[in-house]
Amino acid sequence: MIKPQDQYDNANILMRWYHQASELPGSINSYLAVLRSHENTTEQQQQEVFGVSADEFLRLKAMRLPRKHMFVEDAYRIAVFCKLEHPQRFVSSMLLARNLMSHGHQTATLDQFYEAAFDERDDLDELPEE
Repeated sequence: MIKPQDQYDNANILMRWYHQASELPGSINSYLAVLRSHENTTEQQQQEVFGVSADEFLRLKAMRLPRKHMFVEDAYRIAVFCKLEHPQRFVSSMLLARNLMSHGHQTATLDQFYEAAFDERDDLDELPEE
């Protein structure tokens, strides 16, 4: 017979395993991370978009990516298995992430794209007349 204390310990062990698995290449989290970078969103926002609890979201992130030849079907099955309220949003997000990855999407900081709209000259009021 399993004691309630053991169940709690087993749950903690499982959650730690999900966290470690989600950090591996080839996990769903690898695609979700690309989306977070592309859309400038947080994990919490993704969790809300998919309509999933924190524990199920951790489980979702730890799962392996869908098979290439059954990508949409597998993504939908994963969404249902992880009890997402909005499985179609997840499938669409996974398709977008796959497309971003196939086009060599690089995670970039906003600094790489930011250009200040200023002239290097400090005092523009004292320009010579033309």
